Amino acid sequence: MDFKRVAHGPDMDRQAMDLGYILRQFSDLDFGMDDTGHRLRVQRFVYLLQAFDIYLGYDYSWYMRGPYCTRLAAVAYALGPLYDMITYDKDMVFANPGVQERFNLFKQFIRGRENDSDFLEAAASLHVLHRTSGMPRADIVKKVAAKQDHFDDEYCNDIWDEMMEKWRLVE
Repeated sequence: MDFKRVAHGPDMDRQAMDLGYILRQFSDLDFGMDDTGHRLRVQRFVYLLQAFDIYLGYDYSWYMRGPYCTRLAAVAYALGPLYDMITYDKDMVFANPGVQERFNLFKQFIRGRENDSDFLEAAASLHVLHRTSGMPRADIVKKVAAKQDHFDDEYCNDIWDEMMEKWRLVE
């Protein structure tokens, strides 16, 4: 990973700390591994971050509630007790300027929705199904809209359009 690292103790899990430093760049993110909702939100958040072509090494597959990565789950659990020790560093940047630019775009995309579980679930699910299923948009939208009682085709189509028109995540 080309992220500039801040020194940390040799006993700390390096992957967990790297993830923690990245997540700390989002001061409003409510990180936690204490319940299923928090764990799934972290899964979706990192999935969408990687959708901006910032590969952190987490490979996802479709799970009944959206994209899921077992390796990320293990790393996030390791991060749990360390997270509060990691502080925001305004000078922290990716070593590669192109990655930093995509990270800045992701921050714009996610701003104000870091903890919106519904948005994260719908956006990540739409994206992963588009990338992996070969289904047409209408079928993907219907499948994602059926996941939650309060989702509908309009909600999912609005998210799809934002990802396509504004951020080029869905092509």
